[in-house]
Amino acid sequence: TLFLEARAGGRVSMDAATSIGSTTANVSLAAVDSGSHFVLPNVAQLTRVNINASNGGQISLPAASDYQVGPSGGIIVADGGGSLIHFPSLPALPAATNTIFLEARNGAEVSLPNVSRIGAATGLVRVTAFGADSQFTMPSLTEFQNSYLFAANGANFSIPSVTSWLTNSSVGGIIEANGAGSRLDLPGLTSLSAATNTIFLEAR
Repeated sequence: TLFLEARAGGRVSMDAATSIGSTTANVSLAAVDSGSHFVLPNVAQLTRVNINASNGGQISLPAASDYQVGPSGGIIVADGGGSLIHFPSLPALPAATNTIFLEARNGAEVSLPNVSRIGAATGLVRVTAFGADSQFTMPSLTEFQNSYLFAANGANFSIPSVTSWLTNSSVGGIIEANGAGSRLDLPGLTSLSAATNTIFLEAR
């Protein structure tokens, strides 16, 4: 694994890079602690890259339009107040044949303003909002496919633009709010279809 990290208020910028990752090894991209920033203004393709912003760290990928996972899946996690992962150009988040963990935890934000679809015909995307004030910014999202969606530990998760939810593989589907104050709101959902497996709808 290659580790790319900004810590303790440090800043890493790679203005000329247009791609990160390879098909044979994982890359860990992390911004840890308040004031730490990772800025990759021209990276369009990410392959086998796990992304983590924590304790107020921020990662900006303004040109990224392609995110591909390897055999071990992928991780995109923001954890802690002030932590931010910003993917303004990404159009979709498929999982190929493995799992992507997409998480906003403990007051962090994951911003995917251009994503219209999460999931694909194969693989699994697990989307989790954990803790009060954790948020996803996804105003263009209209479709979930083969995904799990969780709100837990007081998270309030609303995606008004989603109209379609489809499960058509062996992974099934889960839509779950777990714990006092946790809420999932899908006010625009008009189609919920389990073509080949089960969708679990749970309030706990």
